[in-house]
Amino acid sequence: MKYSVKSCQDIISDPANYLEEPEVFNDWIVEGDLAIVCSDSNSGKTVLCSDIAISNAVGLCYWNEPFSDRSRKVVYVDGELSNRQV
Repeated sequence: MKYSVKSCQDIISDPANYLEEPEVFNDWIVEGDLAIVCSDSNSGKTVLCSDIAISNAVGLCYWNEPFSDRSRKVVYVDGELSNRQV
């Protein structure tokens, strides 16, 4: 196995490290991010995250802002849903 060693200056000066990933939800979530949404109970986390996931999975936007430039594979996990809510 071959390893390459780079200094911090090499990494900082490499322009390839400054490429921005495509936006998934405005500039708050970009492609490749892990988004963890935390808030009080009954504050709309599930609705917001479901809408973001559906919009990115099928390329359909419910708001006036286009935040999904293409369809993506989405993994959505909600740890609060009860059997009745599912």
